Amino acid sequence: MGRQSLGLASRQVDLLITVTNFFRDAMVFERLERQILPELLKRKAAGDNIRAWSVGCATGEEAYSLAMLLIEATSAMDSPQNLQVFASDLHEQSLAKAREGFYPGDIESDVNPERLKRFFERESGGYRIRKEVRELVVFAPHNLLGDPPFSKLDLIVCRNVMIYLQRDVQRDVIDLFHYSLLPDGVLVLGTSETIDSGDLFHVDEKKLSIYRRRNVPAPEPRLPVFPLSRSRRTRGQDVPIVASLPEYRTLHQAIIERCGPPSVLVSPDDKLVHLTELAGRFLSVPGGEITQNIFKLIREELRMELRAVIHDARKRSAVQHSRAISITCDTRSMSRWLRKPGEDGSRSFSL
Repeated sequence: MGRQSLGLASRQVDLLITVTNFFRDAMVFERLERQILPELLKRKAAGDNIRAWSVGCATGEEAYSLAMLLIEATSAMDSPQNLQVFASDLHEQSLAKAREGFYPGDIESDVNPERLKRFFERESGGYRIRKEVRELVVFAPHNLLGDPPFSKLDLIVCRNVMIYLQRDVQRDVIDLFHYSLLPDGVLVLGTSETIDSGDLFHVDEKKLSIYRRRNVPAPEPRLPVFPLSRSRRTRGQDVPIVASLPEYRTLHQAIIERCGPPSVLVSPDDKLVHLTELAGRFLSVPGGEITQNIFKLIREELRMELRAVIHDARKRSAVQHSRAISITCDTRSMSRWLRKPGEDGSRSFSL
């Protein structure tokens, strides 16, 4: 598949292999448990973040398996690290099932009795992942070829995804993974997958398709990150090497506008004063008199939640975030983070 075909999201899900189990490919997880995670922990100081990304997570078994390994590896530490597992997929229905964390009783053949007792609660018809495990995993819809990647990662597990991509796109994805991983970070592919990027990764275990990031400068990701429309792209224009401080600020703002998630800036009197390029899909301009009021412009299905979270952000002067909300313009769920800025003149504005 090329970029556009993968971008069809849920319409393509039937073409993808969604077979998944807890601790699937036992030798891979044994390698993670016995060698890779212990080596990773040795490089971390108390309180450091440990971040993993399960790409193409389907219904969540792989992501939860990683979370269990991380809990086990750090539970005996006096000052355990902060653990986070990101889990992404194109298919919202699979993600919804993953968030529920309920699985049939036949997982007993994949999860040993000790882990079943520690990490699951027995319910009628199956098992539910305990809260301590679910809280470590963030499930999010994500198009690997179009959405911003997660960053500062220690581990990426992307199994049986590369086989669906054309060779040139595979290279782009590998560049992106190198960009996302910390120095000496680990990339795990499917056992039938290999990569031709010896300049970026070296083989850790060939049989298991486990690679380590080479500590070389990360190439600029060639995959689109909230790409501009054709009319906004200009070929042959280079950013000047020497720039003044104001120009750096302008450049930084432009990058945020183009590469960051869609956002709007709301004034203290609830007026929409600025929005990024792709934020318009969350707005609906009503008929009648023109208004800047955010609560009249925001789509109806988002209005109540937005009002509540802006109220909380202003009241507490702290970051607040909403629950994920499904919207009808695409298959994604959306979470909004609203921030009460610092002690300057912008402190009453919400983002």
